Amino acid sequence: MNNFKITRLGIFIFLISFSASAQNKFVDSIFKNNKLNAGIEAGYYYYGPLGGSVILLPSILSVRRPLQTNIRTTWGLNPNTSNDNLLSDNPLKHAAGYVTLHLCDYVSKNVDILASITGELRGSSYGVFNTGNTIVYPQLRLRYHDTFDVFKRKLAFTFSGGNYNNIRIDEGLTYYNIDAQAFHIYASYGGFTYEQMHIADLLYSIGLNIDDAVTHSFYYTSRKGRKGEIWRFGIGYDVNDIIYTYNPITGSYYQQYNSNQYFRNFYNAYIALIPDSSSRIYFQVSNLAGGQIDEANSNAFLLGAKKEIHQKNFRIFCRGEIRYYGNYFKEDLNEDVVYYRNTTQGAVASTPASYGNSIGPNLYPLRNYERPFSQFAAFTEEQFNPYSIAGAALYLDCDFRIYKQIFFKVNLDINYMTWFSPYASLSQIPNSASFTYPFYKTGFLFQPAKNANLFIGITNKGMNLDNTYQTFYLLKDPYFYFEVTKTVQGFLER
Repeated sequence: MNNFKITRLGIFIFLISFSASAQNKFVDSIFKNNKLNAGIEAGYYYYGPLGGSVILLPSILSVRRPLQTNIRTTWGLNPNTSNDNLLSDNPLKHAAGYVTLHLCDYVSKNVDILASITGELRGSSYGVFNTGNTIVYPQLRLRYHDTFDVFKRKLAFTFSGGNYNNIRIDEGLTYYNIDAQAFHIYASYGGFTYEQMHIADLLYSIGLNIDDAVTHSFYYTSRKGRKGEIWRFGIGYDVNDIIYTYNPITGSYYQQYNSNQYFRNFYNAYIALIPDSSSRIYFQVSNLAGGQIDEANSNAFLLGAKKEIHQKNFRIFCRGEIRYYGNYFKEDLNEDVVYYRNTTQGAVASTPASYGNSIGPNLYPLRNYERPFSQFAAFTEEQFNPYSIAGAALYLDCDFRIYKQIFFKVNLDINYMTWFSPYASLSQIPNSASFTYPFYKTGFLFQPAKNANLFIGITNKGMNLDNTYQTFYLLKDPYFYFEVTKTVQGFLER
């Protein structure tokens, strides 16, 4: 009996060993050419008032969530007794942070997977492990890419799908400074390139009232000229499925009988001069399909330039842009079904309406607080619906070395916007209503290692969780500002 038990035990151990060995060989065969890279990104932020907490808004936008009285009351967005709008509660007022694990799995020469998982603690004041202000979310992108020899030239092809952060399509007239979930097709041959990006739902991510957006871009990239310059010439066609339409009589939006029957599509043309790898001058014009090409209210355009300089003792990034969107071009491209807070009450009962209420059906990720203000949704606010609108933006981010690893940092994000009747003459436009958002962040930066930063200074940019897109409040008085960040460059970006 004992020998039988020993025999059974021996057979059992042999089977486990054989199984483990076979499994390891099987796994090794699958991942034989596999390569895995990893990186950690993190950020920790805090700001507090040095004066008051009044925010400045153009009069046309001074009523927040204008068609949603119940939300204004629930979130405490109505003016105070002095008729001032105040900065609402948000994670940065309570010291908030996040950490992201980035993974890049090179499955083979032609297949790779980008993935990340992020955890956010959205406010120390809400209590340790407060579930209402703690969240974990994943991101991923799968990609196949290859090159083929066709008539003695290379045909490059890429297909990918998943998350794309901070996208910029064409030269950035309509889709820029936003995140997206999409499919992307890229094919290039002999300087000619075709790209398609199918963005899955901009209605419930940033309130652009676009269910799916499909962009088609075809462009030619020249060879380097005598001075190293490159030219890019392109045309494109965007297909946008619209769900809601504005009713000027009732002052509200109503849903289409069949949203798949209602499209607002755009023809695009663009040109860019790339003098070198750190510079770009670009222009894009777009026309609403069905609108008159010779009528300004059916068109939009963008003129911009950027320059980046990296030296031992200083770094400068600068982008300047002029934009215009005709009222007919952008009509119906805003909807208020996006909420970055719970829509019923604050996360903590018996406290102010927006207190501890930083996660809703949608999420405003902490890292997006560091983005520029400008995005298409800022020009499609529902109060701007009857008007054509133009804007000019200057974004400047620079560091100057003071001593060893200590820098003086200046970040400026100045945005001028003006809105006017679509029938206004050019001479009338300078006298139209306008507003300037002069955002700044300035102070001292300590950089103990590459991509690791500790900043202490002041800012007038407040996190805005109250709108239908991820944007900022302009503070009347400066706030003390502190941040610690460790970045991973370019991950999941396009």
